[in-house]
Amino acid sequence: MQQNIKVFDYAQLRRTVYDYKERYPFASYCVCARSWSGRALFSLSLGNRQSSALFVAGIKGGDVTSVRVLLRFFEQLCSCVEEKTEVAGIRIGEVFKEKGVVIVPCVNPDGMEISIRGAVAAGSYAGLVERVCGDTSLWYANARGVDLNLNFSSGFNHSKKAAEGCGYTAPGPYFYAGKVPESEPETRALSRLCRSRDVRHTLTVESGADYIYAPVCRNGSERAEMMTRILELSAGMKRIKEQPGPLVRHSFADWFVENYKRPSFVLNANGSAQELYERLEEMLVLSIIM
Repeated sequence: MQQNIKVFDYAQLRRTVYDYKERYPFASYCVCARSWSGRALFSLSLGNRQSSALFVAGIKGGDVTSVRVLLRFFEQLCSCVEEKTEVAGIRIGEVFKEKGVVIVPCVNPDGMEISIRGAVAAGSYAGLVERVCGDTSLWYANARGVDLNLNFSSGFNHSKKAAEGCGYTAPGPYFYAGKVPESEPETRALSRLCRSRDVRHTLTVESGADYIYAPVCRNGSERAEMMTRILELSAGMKRIKEQPGPLVRHSFADWFVENYKRPSFVLNANGSAQELYERLEEMLVLSIIM
């Protein structure tokens, strides 16, 4: 994937995925859902479908950097499989005989487009976006103004009540949880993916800070703790017990741990897409192996 793109938008995301599909036909590609504005949530897979790690990015609308990181990582994996070479010192083609990875590079394509192009990108929800947000570059939610991290069932009532207490009672750029859990096609898509595959653990890539968040995993806590220590050492990041901010204590990672009793991580790092990729490549490879 080219790294000199001035504006990476949904059209470029779509072109990139279809380019990969043509160049690397041995991988699996599907549209696991469509957003309210009809944009595709792509799922890209390699290796053993029944023993997969699930990597996601772009849950927050304006976080284009994380989207580009996971796309580049998928391209690197495919290239190494095809050429029988190593990535981060690992012959990944051999790993894929037993384990797999599923990558959803952009969970929130509507939010990404709104943050780049403004309310017009929301389609039939453009009027809503115009009414509730003056600066759409700060738009984190989906086209209906629902903050996807807060729309999962884990801690939903707590998050909703906390948000309402801070004045977030209606759709907006962030912190509105929705009327009911999994009301949005994007959150339902991730739930279906986890149910349809034997997902060993999940990893959410974000940009803008510098931490690893790992919700407490009651069952399999030894494995979760071991993985956390390895990931900390790999990228030089520290684990935090709660994600920063008053209303982000519940997320896709919390939902996965609560429902599947398996490890889940949020990796949030600062820098450009190039810088993040170089820093996180080894960590991402290790997350497939463990």
